[in-house]
Amino acid sequence: MQLFFLLLAVSSDPILNHELEESRNRFCFFCAVRFRNAGDLDFHRYVFHPEFFQMGNTPVQVGGGSSANIALELIQSAGRGIVREYEADLTQHVFADTEGVFNSILASMTDIMRAALTEIGGLKTIVTTQVEMTRESRINPGTFESEDFPFHSFLHTCLEPSAIPKLIYMMKHKIGLSIQTFLTDSSGWRVKRFKSLQQRMYRFQMDKGAGWMKTPKSIVGKQCLVNIRNDDEFCFMYSILAGLFPIYRNANVRWEKKVDPRTYCDLPNEIDWNCINFPMTIDQLDKFHHFNPQIAVNVFGYEEIDELDPLWVKKKIRVFPLYICKEIRQTVLDLLILIDGDRAHFTLLKQSDSNPTEGLSKLLGKSERNTEKFVCRFCLNYSLSQSHLYNHREFCMALELQRTTLPKKTFYTFKEIRKTLPVPFVIYCDF
Repeated sequence: MQLFFLLLAVSSDPILNHELEESRNRFCFFCAVRFRNAGDLDFHRYVFHPEFFQMGNTPVQVGGGSSANIALELIQSAGRGIVREYEADLTQHVFADTEGVFNSILASMTDIMRAALTEIGGLKTIVTTQVEMTRESRINPGTFESEDFPFHSFLHTCLEPSAIPKLIYMMKHKIGLSIQTFLTDSSGWRVKRFKSLQQRMYRFQMDKGAGWMKTPKSIVGKQCLVNIRNDDEFCFMYSILAGLFPIYRNANVRWEKKVDPRTYCDLPNEIDWNCINFPMTIDQLDKFHHFNPQIAVNVFGYEEIDELDPLWVKKKIRVFPLYICKEIRQTVLDLLILIDGDRAHFTLLKQSDSNPTEGLSKLLGKSERNTEKFVCRFCLNYSLSQSHLYNHREFCMALELQRTTLPKKTFYTFKEIRKTLPVPFVIYCDF
């Protein structure tokens, strides 16, 4: 006997379906750009496409509501305030839509987020509301049943107080959109009241460029980096200038001068450095590219893993992309960020006239004698010619940043014999 379950949610509003599908794919249909998470997509649409928030943004339920000011109270904290959870009890008030709920807690939420930014720096936050719904019972017609449902906002990153009103507005819009979609799914439910609102906050710390860091032993032998020996917080700037003026290719210049930051201080360049704040963080790269349309900067990270050999344990690195510029620009530079605890340091991956991904290829261990391999910056797979790489890039750039890994074994055999034995029931669920 087999029992099949199929759960479908079909909305009657095509605009809502379009918005929710776009958020799931993290793809902006206005400008055809894909984002790493739904929170970044929401912030992008708020800044560049404000008309999005007028699409399908109708009240959830028209009716009475309270206009009281409600305070969020701290209910638990962990890690010396790194993780915090606040809650507002809404049972003493009557709210019929998200507009009234967020208006009542706006002042309290703003003050809490400002205080958290001052105390712990950047933060990530998400809001959840518990909504009591009611509908006529399908088992006993004429009677009504009630049930509580949670609705969540996207997880947003907040780095400065000026962004707080925008984030609160976007969280309100997302929760209202989710409730409206739920009500239009022919479920028969109606909003009775909002029972509570929880806000969770986590400390968020971006990797910032700092003073010089020694190249790890697992990388130094690959000879793929230009590691500027700076004693300030401008390692990002020195790495960019080292890529624009590749003195490291000149065999007549001593290596001590090639990694000396004073070599690059007086070089003429047209880069707008006033658009970013030092120490440089990865989240400022979008702004850097906006004010410097002639250059594209890609950032890669790595992690060390232990690999067992018959005689010893050796360190091996796993490289992955952190930020890739999707636009085709005149100059493309690749950076590798070194991280040691709370410190980070930007370094330049070498390039050659014939292979712009030479340093990345050496870092990945894909450069062999008498063979140049061109690496795709999105998936870190390689091609043997530049033309093949261009054809591959058109397809690969439409996907998320990725790192393809292949199994170590050559052959695999099926061993789970118990999973082939018959069972009395089989349940298939699709959510």
